[in-house]
Amino acid sequence: MKIGKPDPEPYLKAAAKLGFAASDCIVVEDAPAGVRAGKAAGARVIAFLTTMTRRNLEDSGADWIVQNCADITASNDDDGFQLSLSPS
Repeated sequence: MKIGKPDPEPYLKAAAKLGFAASDCIVVEDAPAGVRAGKAAGARVIAFLTTMTRRNLEDSGADWIVQNCADITASNDDDGFQLSLSPS
């Protein structure tokens, strides 16, 4: 990478390498610069309350804010892959 966060380049390159558009991805972050990078790439962002306050993460544009991975449930049913979040 030539440019780091909050520039979207890291997430745009990662999504492309995986064969997806960034808008089809969910970014997991714990810092405002990372949240801003994910949003600038066009992804949705789950932010973890591990290093920053809720206010910092909200102000940076996180779509969801959770305490930890226990707040996220994934399932696969007839409607496809689903994520359920229990925001903190």
